[in-house]
Amino acid sequence: MPKAFDTLRWKRKAQWTVYPDDHIGRPTGEAKVFSNVKEAESWTKPDWSWFLDNTPFGTNDFCATRQNILNFSLTDEDANGIFIQSDGTQHGRAYVEGEQIRLLVAFYYTGRGGPRWQEIRYKHEQMPLKKGAILEDSVRLKLISRD
Repeated sequence: MPKAFDTLRWKRKAQWTVYPDDHIGRPTGEAKVFSNVKEAESWTKPDWSWFLDNTPFGTNDFCATRQNILNFSLTDEDANGIFIQSDGTQHGRAYVEGEQIRLLVAFYYTGRGGPRWQEIRYKHEQMPLKKGAILEDSVRLKLISRD
């Protein structure tokens, strides 16, 4: 999508019932691709929450993978965009790549944190694949327009 589609909104089945307002795992939310915060001075605590930190891919909040999505959308300032509807079995992620916003919807998520963390936390969710295996899924999307 073009970079003008800079607002991400989501609703998901969260693991816990309560999250801090600035937690990237919260069940519903809105995130802009970039925040207006300045880069923190080395070794000083910034005045803003970590989820607003900018990376080349967007803020930590914008480019975090949202597990178990119910809906997921990217819109521009006029509320035009794309809307993904799911049953909570898919995962969504948006991120900046060059001059575009990429949108990923996946039925399988391996988690993060390096091989050791994945080995411990996600061992029960591993999906061994045999050579020639075919993976299939479907995505329900709708183009949305304010007009």
